[in-house]
Amino acid sequence: MDTLEKVFTASHTTGPYPRAIRVQIVEHKVDEKHTIIGIADKTDGVKALCYSADLMPKLKNGSTVLIRNFQRGRSCLLFSASTTVKPSPPLRDVPAGYMLKAREAVHPPPPQMVNLRDVALSPQNTWPKPISITGKVVQDEVARTVAGNQKVRNIKVQQGETTRPVALWNAVATSPLKAGDRVTISHVIPKDDKFLKQLALFSTGQTDITIHEQETKMISSPILAAEEDEDNNIIITIGDENQLKQLTLPSSKAELLLLLDSTVEERLETLNDDIYNFETKGTLITDMKLHIPPSCKKSLQL
Repeated sequence: MDTLEKVFTASHTTGPYPRAIRVQIVEHKVDEKHTIIGIADKTDGVKALCYSADLMPKLKNGSTVLIRNFQRGRSCLLFSASTTVKPSPPLRDVPAGYMLKAREAVHPPPPQMVNLRDVALSPQNTWPKPISITGKVVQDEVARTVAGNQKVRNIKVQQGETTRPVALWNAVATSPLKAGDRVTISHVIPKDDKFLKQLALFSTGQTDITIHEQETKMISSPILAAEEDEDNNIIITIGDENQLKQLTLPSSKAELLLLLDSTVEERLETLNDDIYNFETKGTLITDMKLHIPPSCKKSLQL
């Protein structure tokens, strides 16, 4: 019989399978194609993947079992229909650190949040470690289907002065994110992209995308320019902190600017240098009103 430590450090096995192991079942989680199990003994805590539903009634959390005819993968053990599981007397005094390691093999803790400027490749000959990033989506592309019927969507995320390309694969390729959104993307892996010839980030099967609610900001400015886009939204140019800024007034709120059946061009003719108060979320206008100075408000009240 072997320990978990010996299973993973042995250079070869004595037959088609490693020797039997006696372990405690710490945690498990049912996935789409298999069950992920965290197991531990007095030498280690590891992950196992069980591909046989018939074995699961014997692999109850907290039980100790003797397992034979399993395979060793690169970073986990593999249980199949050939695997045998038998009840065993309880393993006692399993170190708490190995119990925690087994739990985290099933429910991994969130990966470290890394600033985009600090993203780097993993050391050579080491398995890439997933990280989390946050920033603003500054470029978005339509998802496309590539070889193997897989979906991929390329975006660019900016944090401070650093911008990184991010490839979103399969399930996360259809995320509702859009350019201008502030997002947090978990479980991405840095790679040297041979096509882009630069460091890029790639999603994994655990990647989760959080779209953060934009903070409301008030801006007062005259309208410097305005035009309709192909979706009948009105793109308004204003001055904000001595810089030109483009805001989008959704077509559903066009009446905030346009009068009756007037066009954008006709409305521009009547604006002069009137100052408007814009309520914005990112570059989206949620409300806008003509600015009335306090002195004028007093006169109107009189």
